[in-house]
Amino acid sequence: MRLITKRISETVRAARAHLKLEHVYQGIQDKLTCFEEILRKENLKPEQAAFVGDDVIDLPVLRNCGLAIAGSNARKEVKAERTW
Repeated sequence: MRLITKRISETVRAARAHLKLEHVYQGIQDKLTCFEEILRKENLKPEQAAFVGDDVIDLPVLRNCGLAIAGSNARKEVKAERTW
């Protein structure tokens, strides 16, 4: 499991071991490019990956993955695109 976040947080870094995250990408403005790099490294196709997002910055990845997940607390702009 990987985490791609726009934030830079010591809390996220500390939670890495607890959540058993293989890689944490912090301070990422372009999540789609990061997502695509992860796919290349893992030799995966976009349709083989899931992504959980709740903000507008997540939309490009949500539109380009196999399983797009937006929680009930997602921004209205994200929920409005529930066509994936």
